[in-house]
Amino acid sequence: MKANLTAIALALAVAVIGTIMHQSVIQVDVPIGLILSLAMVLFAATEVRGLSKKKLPALAFTVFLTAVIFLSAQDLTGDKLIPANDMGLIWSYGAIGIAILVGVFPRIEQRR
Repeated sequence: MKANLTAIALALAVAVIGTIMHQSVIQVDVPIGLILSLAMVLFAATEVRGLSKKKLPALAFTVFLTAVIFLSAQDLTGDKLIPANDMGLIWSYGAIGIAILVGVFPRIEQRR
């Protein structure tokens, strides 16, 4: 139960921070915000996957990440947080794809 709650909280935090930061660029048009946001999803999903031997926390992470990204892309209040440009589409589909790939990847056990 603790792993599931941790996964949900981490998914919400990662989705909100990534949604806010994914449009950031530096001087030479390098999408640093997008790169860091997708890396943050990868690291968070990997951490959630390691919390439990079961895949339920990884599933909870993916579902809540997808829900927040989906709701952020909607025009509910007259303003979208994720625009329909290249970086917005890469953030939306890339983050969800990374979370799914990490969740379905077999767990690698360390042997000592």
